[in-house]
Amino acid sequence: MSEARFVLKAEALEDGSGWRLLSPAVGFYAEAPREGSTFRAGEDCGCLIVLDRVHRLVMPDGVAGFVASAPPERRHEPVGFGSTLFELRRAA
Repeated sequence: MSEARFVLKAEALEDGSGWRLLSPAVGFYAEAPREGSTFRAGEDCGCLIVLDRVHRLVMPDGVAGFVASAPPERRHEPVGFGSTLFELRRAA
C-alpha cells in the first residue's frame, strides 16, 4: 500500500531570505528535519499523520535551502491547517 503525499505550501519570509513551510491539514507532524538539513523541490521532508494515515510531506516547486528552525520537541507534534512546520533559508 502506498502512502499519500501532500505538497507543502511555502510562504515567503518578510525579509525575502527564505520561506515558512505550512501544514496542509490538521494532524500530527512527525519525522521533522533537523536544523541545518538541506532540501530542494520534490524531496520528502517529514510526514503528517491524519486519522491514523501517514501522508508524506514534499517540498514545493521553486523552494530550496536549509532548515533554519529547530524541530518540535514532541515526536508527534499536533498542528493545525496552516501551522508553520519549519523555516527554510535560501542557500548562499
